[in-house]
Amino acid sequence: MRGPERRAALSAVVLCVAAAVAAEWDAWRPSGKCAISPAPCPAGEVEIENRSVYNICPGCVKTLGENENCDVNSDPCPHSFVCEGGKCLKGECRKEQDKEHATWTPKCDRISNFMPVQCKGSRGDGRCFCWSPKGERLFGEAAWTDATETNMHCSCSLRAWQLKQEGKGAHEAPRCAADGSFEALQCARGVCWCADAKTGAPIRRVVPEGAARLLFCCECSAPHLCAAPFARAN
Repeated sequence: MRGPERRAALSAVVLCVAAAVAAEWDAWRPSGKCAISPAPCPAGEVEIENRSVYNICPGCVKTLGENENCDVNSDPCPHSFVCEGGKCLKGECRKEQDKEHATWTPKCDRISNFMPVQCKGSRGDGRCFCWSPKGERLFGEAAWTDATETNMHCSCSLRAWQLKQEGKGAHEAPRCAADGSFEALQCARGVCWCADAKTGAPIRRVVPEGAARLLFCCECSAPHLCAAPFARAN
């Protein structure tokens, strides 16, 4: 095989390999996101973002033990523990979990923040409440049913709490429904929109506050019904 032919063949091989790598990348990361659902981590390990598959998918990492030395470069502390003073210590939520004779057991995230929805009592006759990461009761509650833990997210109440932590005034706080989700109609800085209940983001055209009556947000039972601007849902 002559020099030019050899170079052409090598270029073809390189292009094939590049195409294969690109295809593999797209399979794992469509639209820049991990496309696989990782298996649960075994005991003694926690899931960490961007630790496997081209550093874009979560992976399991072995944790340190209670009171072990820790820093920003070490392995993570156990679930619901925090690195304080160079040691893995129980976070506030974990301390509440471990209290004897507690009337309820809170749910904690990996770094011992309180989960947004906390339920007390029992399913069927108990109630679920909105909670701040620091353990403060927030606005928002609902009866504890089979669907509550799936459908209740308290995102509006959490957003209002975050704005308060940032020193923002009450006029910037979103309007929250009774269960802590975003109300259908949101207005701020002179404009209004029909909002997604979980994110508060507009699901149809944003209009001046004076035209809010044309939105008919409360009659939109699904985002696709609100797609046409100013269209009343049937």
